[in-house]
Amino acid sequence: MKNKKALLSAVFAAFMLLSACGGSTQKDTSAQDSSTTSQVASASDMTDVEDVVEDGMTPITGDKVKDGTYDVTVDSSSNMFNVTACELTVKNGEMTAKMHMGGTGYLYVYMGTGEEAAAAEEADYIPFTEEADGTHSFTVPVKALDEGIDCAAFSKKKEKWYDRTLVFRADSLPADALADGVMTTAESLSLADGTYTADGERLITNTSLEVTDGSTFYLGNRQNAFQLLADWEV
Repeated sequence: MKNKKALLSAVFAAFMLLSACGGSTQKDTSAQDSSTTSQVASASDMTDVEDVVEDGMTPITGDKVKDGTYDVTVDSSSNMFNVTACELTVKNGEMTAKMHMGGTGYLYVYMGTGEEAAAAEEADYIPFTEEADGTHSFTVPVKALDEGIDCAAFSKKKEKWYDRTLVFRADSLPADALADGVMTTAESLSLADGTYTADGERLITNTSLEVTDGSTFYLGNRQNAFQLLADWEV
């Protein structure tokens, strides 16, 4: 009987010890989650957020752009993350961008969301580079043009990660930057001289395409022309 009581006491003590350890682990996990959340700016912390991904944009990956370095336009979802100039470098299908910033308020960027940045290792953060004129720049990988890319920025003043969305615009590339065969042209469509109109979901209504001696003229910006030519059905 004594042995049975002793065995039951030992089992009960082991159960209590495991429960205590489990409770401690749960508390530690909860504390970690709370700490991560506190490092990320909430919606109320941010100014107006702009949707920079336009309807009809088709992502263009690095293998569709010729090797070289190009000046490109970067749209940011927040005017607090102002990219004043950007050089896009393409090599062997991979793209990187050096973004010149309009201010010096960010210590790091992380290519992902704020929550992902807060949970990541510091070695994964991309620090700023101070240029000769005192401005800051960040060099980041670019998975595609004309696609919304998550980019978290760590504020030096607020000590929080702010979610941003960036779009590296393909229509700011030089006309000959796209790899051969990527962009549909009047020549590849074998369009005869004349004026053509198209009215589709991804096109501006009654967008006009004029073809004269193999040259393409269009109404609107180059992005509209890309969309029209890409969607054209002969």
